Amino acid sequence: HIQGQLITTSVSSPVGSQIRINLPFTSVSGLGKRSSISISSFGLGGGSTYAVHPSNIVEAGAILYIFLDASTVQATDQFYIGGSYITA
Repeated sequence: HIQGQLITTSVSSPVGSQIRINLPFTSVSGLGKRSSISISSFGLGGGSTYAVHPSNIVEAGAILYIFLDASTVQATDQFYIGGSYITA
């Protein structure tokens, strides 16, 4: 199980359609996408609302991909992560 809160302290011209976060353990290979991860954000792009974002952990990988417009991320934006994945 993983959970936590990430608060952006600074950004430097982010671009792209995803954010990558390193995970502490590699996910298992061969079981398909057996992960259940929930990603939400608060204040993204200077707003004052919560949003939910699609995400993925690739088999045999240790990176959590959050799919969103990276150019909208600003300092003080908050991300909340919670869920489970099977480790190798």
